[in-house]
Amino acid sequence: MSSTDAGKGTPAGAFEVAGLAIRLTAPGVFHCLHWGQRMPSGTLTWLAGQADADSRGRARICFHPDPMDEVQQMLIALTGSAVDRPHRHPHKHETLIPACGTAVYRVFDDVGVLREEVVVGGEGLRYLHTPPGVWHCVVPTSDHFIFWELAKGPFDPRANEYPGWA
Repeated sequence: MSSTDAGKGTPAGAFEVAGLAIRLTAPGVFHCLHWGQRMPSGTLTWLAGQADADSRGRARICFHPDPMDEVQQMLIALTGSAVDRPHRHPHKHETLIPACGTAVYRVFDDVGVLREEVVVGGEGLRYLHTPPGVWHCVVPTSDHFIFWELAKGPFDPRANEYPGWA
């Protein structure tokens, strides 16, 4: 954990947005300071603004305080121009729950042939589960697509695989 502000017991660089105590941990990535925080109104608008300001068109608030936590609960915002390359998680289940906006969720086979395409958010699906080893991506179809992603931790960026065909 980072150093704390003198006498406050709060990590350096921590701040509050819309009543949520967070800290910036990587470009476009914010972690809550502790478990049990509630998401106040204004959070989606703030996160969409962070995605707009990000060069990759994405931002996330991790509601788990530490990347090593066994439960990963993330609120992710993608702009309409954000690119989510096809990828898979060989050993991890992933759940997507739309909060606002719409996107197309695509599933591919091992050689890159599109096998499934469904709308999520809006009048589309409100819950989606991706089992381990499935090539998939999310393509925003609105100005912003904001969704919950739930997965088992700990976070390991090397665990994502990207195919040569994408």
